[in-house]
Amino acid sequence: MSQVEHDQARGKPGKAVPITLSFDKLYQQDSIAVRGLLQCLREISSEGPTFVLLLESSLDERCVNDRDIDLLGTTTAVESLLAACFSWAQSGRCHFRVTRKREGNVGLALFSRCGKFRIQFDLFTELWQLNGGRCGLRFEDVAHLLPPGQPGFVRLPVPVEAAIYLHKYVVKRRSIESNRIRQRLNGYSSACRQAGAMESADDLDAVLQYGRVEPAALIRAIQLLRSYNVVPSLTNSWQSMRRHWIARWRRWWFGVTRHPAVISFMGCDGAGKTSLSEGLSKESSLPVILKPFVGRNLYRKSLIYRLFGSFVRRSLSINRDRFDEKCCLPLYLQAAGHLRRKVYWRQLLGSQKLLVMDRTLVDLLYTQRLSDEAKFGRWVRLADYFGIRLPTVHFVVDFERLHARKAECSEIAHRQYDEDMFWFHVRRVPTDYTVFSNCGTFDDSKTALTHVIQANWPRRRAA
Repeated sequence: MSQVEHDQARGKPGKAVPITLSFDKLYQQDSIAVRGLLQCLREISSEGPTFVLLLESSLDERCVNDRDIDLLGTTTAVESLLAACFSWAQSGRCHFRVTRKREGNVGLALFSRCGKFRIQFDLFTELWQLNGGRCGLRFEDVAHLLPPGQPGFVRLPVPVEAAIYLHKYVVKRRSIESNRIRQRLNGYSSACRQAGAMESADDLDAVLQYGRVEPAALIRAIQLLRSYNVVPSLTNSWQSMRRHWIARWRRWWFGVTRHPAVISFMGCDGAGKTSLSEGLSKESSLPVILKPFVGRNLYRKSLIYRLFGSFVRRSLSINRDRFDEKCCLPLYLQAAGHLRRKVYWRQLLGSQKLLVMDRTLVDLLYTQRLSDEAKFGRWVRLADYFGIRLPTVHFVVDFERLHARKAECSEIAHRQYDEDMFWFHVRRVPTDYTVFSNCGTFDDSKTALTHVIQANWPRRRAA
């Protein structure tokens, strides 16, 4: 690239991404649901925390029920976005799902109120896609190319974005036969020519022609990034390799299969988890067959608990819930072992029914849940070493609705429980955590929950 071309290419700073809210005609109810979902997207992309939009993506009705929108941001920005989604779910605007398999990458799916439509995001804090995955970028490495103080989604200069995509094409082993990939390569090639990055455009044209990326093209892409002062701050050192293998071990030890046989429902008393699970299990016309069971029966039906509890509880004159809190250490270990055997046994038999556990293992480690002093107990670190990470659906409602259904906990306890459980689940790795807003009627919530479950953990109907 000549000096003139280089100056022309560098003269275009990152820019904010506009969004349009026009979409084709739908049924009136679906149209309202899509509009609400796109309104959440508009707030994220224009008013939310700053993220780099890594790939050119449609931010209108075309992104609904489509592929992921790749974003690069800081840990603070990711947690700020998740907190905004949680507040939307509490007010009944949407549902959302958070998945994490390793550090530096968070999967986020926003669901409409009816559960039929979703927008998916891939949130990166560490982008391991340079030099065959041996080097990675952070938001701080490209922040100097962005306009200061610009909220929402921001695009990098076209040559930089194309160079990163060229390395991603190699790491992800993309196929040139895909029409989406060819359109993206054509778009980057044309944009690079307009920006004056002729060598980058020629490299992209060569990929379109031959279907592969030459090593020299990758070297030129790295040189172009360095000319923009984009230097990878992450390398495959001993520390990063250690984190990689720890993440793989945690996925093997805690994780379940992609199509799990057991999921768990959680929430405050009165959030509707029991009613919905029983209602879905009795509905024969729904595509998902649920079989609910009470999570506390993992240990309360054991002979040791019955014998030990009958003598100790009478001597201490306390109820069962208080007794469970005092003995949470052995009870958690017993429940975790029993649940692991149940999960593996159902997967081995290939059961087509989706077993639903009322409450989660983590609830055993939460103390004084009905009082204003609700908090995690001192044994909460047990969840980092023992147990199994089932896909979890957290039911949230406003306090007025919760109090009308079952007046057991105070407003402070209700808010504290939801917030503690939310941050606990979204920050751990691995995790599969869904927040379901149960603010509608029973029939609407039942239909929406069915769509969410079928979209996340589909299972065939038993013959």
